[in-house]
Amino acid sequence: MAASPAEYRDKLQRYAALWAEAQRARGRRGRRGRGTLAALAYLLKNLVLRGGLLDGPRGIQFHWLHARYAKRKHDLLARPD
Repeated sequence: MAASPAEYRDKLQRYAALWAEAQRARGRRGRRGRGTLAALAYLLKNLVLRGGLLDGPRGIQFHWLHARYAKRKHDLLARPD
């Protein structure tokens, strides 16, 4: 695992770029606004339904970073060529 939240965020951003690149190579294209929906769905599922709010500040930070990852990967896929 990364040594700091900033390093982990950077790692997730690299993964998002790789994911978007792989999806484009498969011929998939994204839609505008899909990233926001994906992030909101992630937060609802993991913070509320799965009880992530009980994980404390570090857990909430973890879930927030992953919600940003979900948004980023879909935003990158939706970018025009």
